[in-house]
Amino acid sequence: MSLDNRKVLEYRPGKPGQLKCKIDLDKLFKTQKEHNKFNQNWKKFLKSDKNNKIIYSLKGNILKYKTEELIPTKPTNRRPLLLLLGNPASHSVVSGMFFAFEGKGIEHSFLEINFTAGWHFQVSRG
Repeated sequence: MSLDNRKVLEYRPGKPGQLKCKIDLDKLFKTQKEHNKFNQNWKKFLKSDKNNKIIYSLKGNILKYKTEELIPTKPTNRRPLLLLLGNPASHSVVSGMFFAFEGKGIEHSFLEINFTAGWHFQVSRG
């Protein structure tokens, strides 16, 4: 297992609304048995969703992936709002848009409901 000072998880900003993440598998797995099980399932995981090969990559013992980010980058005078959301859908990460669409490319109902309520989301950096 790895003896350097890297963290288990590292992340940095990517495209607007996204984070680029790295997981050090040597730091994540406590035993070689756990690491081997991950390696055995890796190819099956990549094939389980057409977007997985776009989002995830494995280089040595470093798993890299992209995910969505909903952390404000600028302070405002608006009332804070806490949204608790689940894991992002792979097609949303690939398209670079939260709740990109449902089913056969239909606008996601989450966006429609929020626009109707007068909530508009803007993702920007800078």
